[in-house]
Amino acid sequence: MQLTEAIREVDTGGIIFIEGDDWAQNFRMLEPIDWDPHLVLAFHSYPPTSSAEGLARWDSLRVRYHVPLWHGETGEVGAPFDLNRKATAFLRSANVGWSWWTHKKIARETQPWHCPPTEGFRRILEYWQGRADRPTAAQARDWLFDLADKVHSRYCDFLPDMVASLDGLDPEHWLSIRDAEAPAIYLQPTDAIVFAGGATILRVRATGHPLTYAWLRNGEPVTGEGGPRLSVAPRSEADAGVWQVVVSNRLGADTSRTARIEVHPFDGIVVPRAAVFGPLTRLEHLVTGPSMPTPDDLSARLALRWDGAGLHGRIEVTDSVLRNRDGRPAHNDGVEIYLDLDNAKPLEYAPDDVQIRVTRSGDTSADRGTMPEGFTATQRETGRGYLVEFTVPLHAAVAPGDFIGVDVHVIDNDEDRREHTIGLMSSRDDAYRSPAAFGTVRLGG
Repeated sequence: MQLTEAIREVDTGGIIFIEGDDWAQNFRMLEPIDWDPHLVLAFHSYPPTSSAEGLARWDSLRVRYHVPLWHGETGEVGAPFDLNRKATAFLRSANVGWSWWTHKKIARETQPWHCPPTEGFRRILEYWQGRADRPTAAQARDWLFDLADKVHSRYCDFLPDMVASLDGLDPEHWLSIRDAEAPAIYLQPTDAIVFAGGATILRVRATGHPLTYAWLRNGEPVTGEGGPRLSVAPRSEADAGVWQVVVSNRLGADTSRTARIEVHPFDGIVVPRAAVFGPLTRLEHLVTGPSMPTPDDLSARLALRWDGAGLHGRIEVTDSVLRNRDGRPAHNDGVEIYLDLDNAKPLEYAPDDVQIRVTRSGDTSADRGTMPEGFTATQRETGRGYLVEFTVPLHAAVAPGDFIGVDVHVIDNDEDRREHTIGLMSSRDDAYRSPAAFGTVRLGG
């Protein structure tokens, strides 16, 4: 009220947006909301409010105090953006204004602009996660200011499908009037070493509009690839080579430096073809969380085998506090099983790629991709945690020596949120975004 009085000394008719406690969801401490004739209640909600039931707690204030409502912050909905369509259509019908994030987080495709992390920002994150040396103050400053420069829209990818999912918005009009700009590469693809069966992602970043990308391997076009990223998944040392990319439009072209990919022999897990499980492998990678948990708090081991019925897995989890009361499945104790059955390592989930969640309650769901036909999973508690066993059918043509993309994550929730995630292959929480981040196993004889 005092702030409103101060504003009214210089602006007698402007709208005053007010937000409550608990991330603008609780307005009780502000009642009665009647101290000015031009107030608007701005509430936040994740996921976006999409029903009368979800709106009710704020709509009752609108009715009681005759003040408009503004869905002042929301977003974080991924492709295919169906919830965006449902929510914005509902809000329009309910006469509630809304605001979606345009730049909320780095490297997210839930907003109009996808802004990739800079190399300097990646190095800062790796230091925070205990995976790299501490940068100097000057380095950190330069890297952070470079990131700030690179969130300008000319350095980010515009996502028209995301914008089109918001009721009443037409991205094609903006694209049609955007000025053409010649391409200029500012982030070059880099050399990499990858093991057979694994994958590496080549990246290029360029300013300009519109842009077309043509990747080359050893000077020859790479078919079917036309974006700023390229997943390279060699099956043997013979797949080594030199890559580069030409970025072009009607105003010109810019050719990247060459990036050499060296392929080493596979040195990962070989899955025995047997009626009993092979040796147990400990999950030793910290995927999320401040530090690796102690073995008694959270640890896990995985065993695999295969036969004519499919690929079989056994995950033994030690967890001192078992919890599955969180309304968000991804925050409950449980395991995430990632499968890329043809080991193509694509950038986006293909029909045979899947992220399967098995919670401690025994619920099984496909969070990304489509549940493989015939997939089964069981879960039971043990004296020190729980055990998950699963089977996924394999294609009839699989043979010894074939690769399968695999990763396993185990989630720990001791209080009210996901506190740690440990993984078999990954040290970054990227597997839910792309099968190119999965690890690899090879079928034994």
